[in-house]
Amino acid sequence: MERPEVAAVRFLELTEDVVRMTPEDGARAQRSIASSASADRLSQEVFETLTGLANDVPGGVEVQIAPLGLRSVETSGGWDVSIWYVEVVVYGNELAVEQWRTATYSLVDEDGEWRMDALVSTDGPVPTRPAAAVAWSTPAFIAGIAGFDDEVLQP
Repeated sequence: MERPEVAAVRFLELTEDVVRMTPEDGARAQRSIASSASADRLSQEVFETLTGLANDVPGGVEVQIAPLGLRSVETSGGWDVSIWYVEVVVYGNELAVEQWRTATYSLVDEDGEWRMDALVSTDGPVPTRPAAAVAWSTPAFIAGIAGFDDEVLQP
């Protein structure tokens, strides 16, 4: 069985794909990695989030995620794995926003596989940006990251 940290990073990286899915497909993807005890709740949360995004951002959402570090703690029922990461969310072709976040996955072993039992996502820690840093326009940003792929960087 893979290490719980590897499973948690894999679940986080799945976000890049799920945000491009229909609400139904995203809910199915979430259900496939969720524990039996939490599958209904977690898949419903993904369905509602994707439905809201489809309504609020008709141009769609793209997400690029870069994990920066992690911390794991064994619990009585499995593992809690916290991943500090930065993500860039592109809303349609209108706005690209960086977000520094920490996602904590509660993982349980079901039939020899790590399953997501809960997820808590919070802001930060957020570093100070240099005063001279100037954000690129959204079209320039989209063009600048074209062709980059992080799949080889996955655990």
